[in-house]
Amino acid sequence: MHNISYSLINTVPKHWCADGLGSGPPPPNVDECKPFYTNSSNSGTCKKYNYESYMGYQSFVSKMNWVCDEKSKLEMGNYIALAGYAIGGPIMGYLADRLGRVPILVFANVITILGNFLTIFGMNFELFCIFRFLIGFVVNSNFSIIRILIVEYMRPSLRTVCLNICYGFFIYLGMVITP
Repeated sequence: MHNISYSLINTVPKHWCADGLGSGPPPPNVDECKPFYTNSSNSGTCKKYNYESYMGYQSFVSKMNWVCDEKSKLEMGNYIALAGYAIGGPIMGYLADRLGRVPILVFANVITILGNFLTIFGMNFELFCIFRFLIGFVVNSNFSIIRILIVEYMRPSLRTVCLNICYGFFIYLGMVITP
């Protein structure tokens, strides 16, 4: 779910400025951030955009109009998620050693699912950043603790098979089912 949510949230559809356009102009061949028509009432900056959606899908970027001058908001949210990775990895590892790997793994999965779900409803920049940081904080635990548990619980001859089943089959199955 988390691997696919990144693609769904960060999809930047083809877009163009809708200021001063009629009801149904054809989309341009390239993304366009400036108005097609400028006059005394139009300052040259765009206030409204049209998007070419794929099968009616409206991405988070198109919903929030985070294109052109606002595209730095999406990038900042991704940087904050990376900061969550850097801070959360050592903290969650320490907690897994102190409180147990299975409880922290369950906690990390719940927070990842909740954070990805709440990102949809974080309809402002601050909430988006909070939810992305929260996801980044715990998401490494979802992968690393599973590996550690398999190495600890399985005899050496079965570790490779079990890791391939967990990561190969179930991640593949999840990626096929989720969309």
